[in-house]
Amino acid sequence: MYIEGIANPDNVQTVIQRITDIEYDQIMDSSFIGQMISDNEQSPFPQLMDSERPDRVSSALIEGKVAIVCDGSPHVLTGPTTLVEFFAAYEDYFLTWHIATAFRIIRIFAVMFSVLMTPLYVAVLTYHYHIVPGDLLGTLISSRKDIPFPPILEVLILELTIELLREAGARLPTKIGQTIGIVGGIVIGTAAVEAGLTSNVLLILVALAALASFTTPIYRIGNTIRLLRFPFIILAQMWGGLIGVVIGVMFLVTHLLRLTSLGRPFTEPLFPPRWQDLKDAFVRLPFNLQGKRPIYTSSEDQNRINLNKTKPKKGKRK
Repeated sequence: MYIEGIANPDNVQTVIQRITDIEYDQIMDSSFIGQMISDNEQSPFPQLMDSERPDRVSSALIEGKVAIVCDGSPHVLTGPTTLVEFFAAYEDYFLTWHIATAFRIIRIFAVMFSVLMTPLYVAVLTYHYHIVPGDLLGTLISSRKDIPFPPILEVLILELTIELLREAGARLPTKIGQTIGIVGGIVIGTAAVEAGLTSNVLLILVALAALASFTTPIYRIGNTIRLLRFPFIILAQMWGGLIGVVIGVMFLVTHLLRLTSLGRPFTEPLFPPRWQDLKDAFVRLPFNLQGKRPIYTSSEDQNRINLNKTKPKKGKRK
């Protein structure tokens, strides 16, 4: 555990107190500790960052966070963390800030697409088909004319099939798992469309949603995104289409606003607003504009480096 240095002593004491309160005779991995000391054990969102990369852990320590290392486990927990950090890959800092910012925005839109695409399909085809343009509506009608199931069952069949392929590919050896994932998806998808169990339009949307969920750089948040789709699909069917999707978004935002990581708000720097920390949130600005450490870590030394001293002074050449 990282105790000395620039980390906030309150965060260190919080972690030490929670770990000493653990009464469990078998801790095989750091994920056990992460689940036991989380602020909300019932939340599907991870409240501590889990990483096997030394560079990411050292970067978290430099920012004033706390690292938890479990003997025999390659995974290290760091905190407090925020929701935005789960969509920031460490490779973003190896690229220019323009490219890194573009990739981060793409990831965020991909996650939104992955969570909301199939619920919107159910909502539109069940309750709001009148908002679909005429040309596109004809394509949707022709693709579903021989399907005996309502959109909700059609979506659930394909979503569960995708999840089965994922789990099978993860449990099988690497070469066989990749083959099962690719060939199985093509064969099952084609057979389902030809058998009239699903439409080809939905097959494309589900495949794109599955691909979009893989854009998250942190594996644990990817599992959460996979889970979030199903409540939204059910709400879209039960509560009047788009109204149910909006209600689901409201419940999700409320849950995130109440969530904390080691006592710190999980939605910082969005709420409470920390304008200084937005420099490395959705947008990754140049390093010379990030001279301060994140405010939410409350580190003892807020200054990272004085970049003005490293710049050559302007003057006349001799």
